[in-house]
Amino acid sequence: MKKVLIRYCSIYQDWNDDNIEKWNSQRQSGMFKFILIEGVIKWGVTAAFLFISLKLVMNDVGKMEIMRICFIWLVASLVYGYVYWVGTTASYENYVANNKKTHDARV
Repeated sequence: MKKVLIRYCSIYQDWNDDNIEKWNSQRQSGMFKFILIEGVIKWGVTAAFLFISLKLVMNDVGKMEIMRICFIWLVASLVYGYVYWVGTTASYENYVANNKKTHDARV
């Protein structure tokens, strides 16, 4: 499972100096902020807006249905953000472990 998270659920696939710096900054800000920004704001709000827009174009949508859609997308975006937090953390730890092994082998 960890390999799947590393491969498919990491914001950064290439751990260059710039991405390492970005990740360290995001990690220091904490998981809650990461999930809020990456999951809810960047993914969930955008997806919910598009989904509601499509529903409105296709047929008449009531307030309860819009609230239900928003709730579902909120939960999905929280899960998405958490999975990407775990996947990026695992990917970074894997990079550090492999980089340390490579560095130790050279010395």
